[in-house]
Amino acid sequence: MPTAVKENESIEKYKENWVHDIFFFRDKCKDKNKFVDDSPEIKKKRMQIEVEAQQDKFMRIQEKENEDQQKVVEKKVQEKTKIALEAVEKETKFEQLALEEELMREKQEENMLNQMVEEEQEKKVKRSHLFY
Repeated sequence: MPTAVKENESIEKYKENWVHDIFFFRDKCKDKNKFVDDSPEIKKKRMQIEVEAQQDKFMRIQEKENEDQQKVVEKKVQEKTKIALEAVEKETKFEQLALEEELMREKQEENMLNQMVEEEQEKKVKRSHLFY
């Protein structure tokens, strides 16, 4: 309803025009085809379209569920792969540490043998000095 009134005009005139417009729209602007009965062919076609739409919706829902399941599986695979890689990394570090430990033992053993050889040579030299 208009809120501004021109000079020399009454609010009642605006009110009557507004009510007239409402009734005109209600009575004259109806969708006349809306109340027509559909033929059996049109009803059948409409039903077929609705069924196809429902099937399409169902398929999209299933595809979405499958995608969601696939994402869950992929996430689990990624987690398992990460765990496996961490295990391989730890095993590799363990093997490296074991190898380093073995090398240290061998070096200690070699040093000990070298020291024993030197001691024997010193004893030999001392014995040889005793005989001369």
